[in-house]
Amino acid sequence: GFSLPAAKSLKEVVKLPLLQKASTPDILSIWHEHHRDHKHAIAADLKPQQSSVLLERAKRWPMFVFPVFQGEGSANFATLVAQWQAQHCMLTFADEYKRDPSSAQPWFMLSVYTELVDTKGVALLRAEVFLRHLTRDQGERLLQLILRFYLGDGKYAKMLHSFNHNSSDFSFAQLLAMASPA
Repeated sequence: GFSLPAAKSLKEVVKLPLLQKASTPDILSIWHEHHRDHKHAIAADLKPQQSSVLLERAKRWPMFVFPVFQGEGSANFATLVAQWQAQHCMLTFADEYKRDPSSAQPWFMLSVYTELVDTKGVALLRAEVFLRHLTRDQGERLLQLILRFYLGDGKYAKMLHSFNHNSSDFSFAQLLAMASPA
């Protein structure tokens, strides 16, 4: 696999003691407002059950590939390799990963913060887009794809499983169809 750059902890992103004192609606408002105009970071949140499912599936299926579409239609895309390590998912360009996984540069990183699940009933997500490679819009779309596949119904779980455990059953064409913006 490739090495994860230093992912930020929640206390490096926000003043955690202040956040812990706030109500859940206020936490969500603060979290999303903090990221609204951020150039390269995108906020999301999940219910505790969703974050448990996401992290359990990430542990079971730590690798996957995602297309990032460029321009109109679904013919022009880059393929990114995703690798989960604990509560963080790093994505890099597939060709870089094939050449040398240990030196592949990150294009996108997703962190799942569960520190507030027990006390506030919410998990916070932060996606960081490395702008030299992706636009913020592509990052938002990529975040939605990750959540769709890792939280989705049976057909998504089947894709994750086949990629990780039975590659002969994995269909990249089917992945493109499921991930296509069209």
